[in-house]
Amino acid sequence: MLDPIKAAPDEIVRTSTLSTKWRHTWTSCPNLIFDAATMCANSTTSSKEQRARVFIASVNAVLKQCGATAVEEFQIKFPFDNLLVDHLNNWVKFAVLSRAKNLAIELEPEDSRCCKHPFPFELFDKQSMSRLEAIRLSFVSLKARPNFSGFPNIKALDLRSVDVSSNDLQLVLSSCSNLERLSIAMCHPHDDIRVSLPRLQHLHVAHSCINKIHFISKNLRTFVYDGFMVPLDLSESLQLGHVEMNFPSLTLEHAITELPRAMPHAQNLNLSACMTLKVFCLPEGVTKFSHLKYLQLRLYFSGQDNLLSLASFLKAAPLLEE
Repeated sequence: MLDPIKAAPDEIVRTSTLSTKWRHTWTSCPNLIFDAATMCANSTTSSKEQRARVFIASVNAVLKQCGATAVEEFQIKFPFDNLLVDHLNNWVKFAVLSRAKNLAIELEPEDSRCCKHPFPFELFDKQSMSRLEAIRLSFVSLKARPNFSGFPNIKALDLRSVDVSSNDLQLVLSSCSNLERLSIAMCHPHDDIRVSLPRLQHLHVAHSCINKIHFISKNLRTFVYDGFMVPLDLSESLQLGHVEMNFPSLTLEHAITELPRAMPHAQNLNLSACMTLKVFCLPEGVTKFSHLKYLQLRLYFSGQDNLLSLASFLKAAPLLEE
């Protein structure tokens, strides 16, 4: 049987017209994943505009056959083009009407100077919001509406290159009371983020302009951070088992005094940074890594730096085993 995802647009239309059996295959498809590699597989054009037209025609042809089919996952992954603007909201509306549980809209283009597509909050009512369990967004803008009621059952949220203010981000996050996994990458609210997420277990923040990160998440188990050092507060994460941190630059003093204060309950720490090693005496009474048992350092420094200064980590982590 013809694979409808990999078929060319004319093949999709022709086959769907002739084959009732093929049409029923689509109506029972639980996952609708549309990306450039599959929807434009038979396209020989190198024109971005033509590829966008092929993608649009292919997606629309498939959705026309699906009707009101219930789907588990609905995903659009294609570099943003102005031609998509008139279709994106219709596709999201289809996902809403199809009772999708997992929604992904990934539009990151080759040219990041393009305007980002507004996420259509207006298409969701309380029921459709409560059905969603996972959302992945790339190259969209988030502006929550005044009557925004939130995503009460979402468990995973992935934001990449999303335009969002700190107020809107905190509003969205605070509505996700069951959130377990959160990833924020290349988002720049340029302000503090303080939010309580009691069920959060995994947090990833990368290359984002956030002035201060404060998560009240007692069940947090994994934290991954990549970027410049900013004030951080995970002091209430009592079960923080694994931490990975990558800094373009970091002082030894900052690493030994600020990081234990930010996450005193961390048990395993992988730290990568460009660091200048200088003799440093740990002040009396300073907060220590009171639970840290495993430490892996990947440091980049000049040959003149004082390697013996790394012994300060032993004083900052008295329970260190390896």
